Amino acid sequence: MDSKLKDIRLIVGLGNPGSRYANTYHNVGETFVRIITKGLEWENPHQLLEIANLPRSLNKVRYLIPATFMNSSGEAVGVAIKRYKLSPQEILIVHDDSDLKLGSYKISLGRGSGGHNGVQSVINVLKTKDFYRLRIGVRTKIGKASDFVLSRISKEEKQTLEKVYEEIKETIIEKEWVPV
Repeated sequence: MDSKLKDIRLIVGLGNPGSRYANTYHNVGETFVRIITKGLEWENPHQLLEIANLPRSLNKVRYLIPATFMNSSGEAVGVAIKRYKLSPQEILIVHDDSDLKLGSYKISLGRGSGGHNGVQSVINVLKTKDFYRLRIGVRTKIGKASDFVLSRISKEEKQTLEKVYEEIKETIIEKEWVPV
């Protein structure tokens, strides 16, 4: 694991707002962040974002859910960076990745969007791709990502994702930013 992950100050879960998108592949980033922040209080300091803070004594990391649609995620990230005086290298963007098989994940730094419009929006706003990404695999079908990322996740696939979320929480989140 990259020791620079200890410098992360903002973890962003990408997704689309509204119940219509709640159980879709494109919302796995938001779903993951909501799971790891269970029990934390959320606030809306700006119309584009929701922020969850650790208790004051542990206030090292903030968690962000953009209140924008996926393709405009960069707007919320840009507001948060200015508000909390962060550099792009202090951000971890959590999102679905249709190039990775369901049940897998990868951490990357400085990569292009790979066709992911939410990530591209962040790159465009920050004017750099030098931020960390936690890419959660959602590939279950052959074909174009646009044909399935807004589809509902089946019960079996949800169980697979829950195992991945737990593994990420135990191997990355709790090691790097304890306690969650």
